Amino acid sequence: MQDTLAADSIQSTDSTIARYPTADRLGFFSTHPWVKADGATHFVGVSGEPVPYRLSNDVLVTATLIVCLLMAGLVICRSMHALGMQIKNFFRLRDRNEDFSLKSEGEIKDQIFVVVLESVVLSLLSFSYFTYSLADRFTTMSPYLILLINMGVLFVYFIYKYGILRLFNWTFFDETSRQTWMGSYNLIAFGKAVFLLLLTMVVLYLDLPNEVCIYAFLVLLVVMEMLVLFKTKQIFFSQGLGLIPAILYFCALELLPLYFLWVMLVATNEFLVI
Repeated sequence: MQDTLAADSIQSTDSTIARYPTADRLGFFSTHPWVKADGATHFVGVSGEPVPYRLSNDVLVTATLIVCLLMAGLVICRSMHALGMQIKNFFRLRDRNEDFSLKSEGEIKDQIFVVVLESVVLSLLSFSYFTYSLADRFTTMSPYLILLINMGVLFVYFIYKYGILRLFNWTFFDETSRQTWMGSYNLIAFGKAVFLLLLTMVVLYLDLPNEVCIYAFLVLLVVMEMLVLFKTKQIFFSQGLGLIPAILYFCALELLPLYFLWVMLVATNEFLVI
């Protein structure tokens, strides 16, 4: 009985297939080049390569830059009047009344914010530069780990630099000169951090050539360091031959730490990525 039912079922299936040939069963897709007469689908193509990591595609990096931009805007809005007076009187020595007015209305005293902001944007710029210069030697290490280590190196550098500056100035200069110089130095540092933030956003999201970005960074750095040299000469060494000790001060406390920072960043990133 079971054999008879099985035979009837096979005969019914064969008659159905004969009644509806392959082209009719495929219907709309019968003429599609990917569909064969046997009903199998074959896809033609090549295996793709994984997309390389880019800071501009990272949501966390973008959110961090937006927060930094908002915080910088908040500091500017809170100290708008003091910033205007400082910029207006930057190239001349202020008298004591102006100094008192600036201090009472709030100079850029958020040194820790400036340090954190510079550390963040410089770590992003250094990561972007080393992915360009060491592209053929990068390993699969997490980019977040590289960014955090670079940020830590930069943060330690800025804390050490501020400590050395305060110690040296406290040793050799009076309190009024120290406060005036530190106010101008904080203004320059804040301006450099804001411009570096804008440069970082341009580098990450506008896809400028790497050479253009490097030259823009160097020009910004040279301009800011020249302003530091100018204020050092104006405040600490205003006498006739004060340019020579001002240059020595600048080289010892600005250029030399900057050179050591570059050496540390290069050595750290080469160790991490190779």
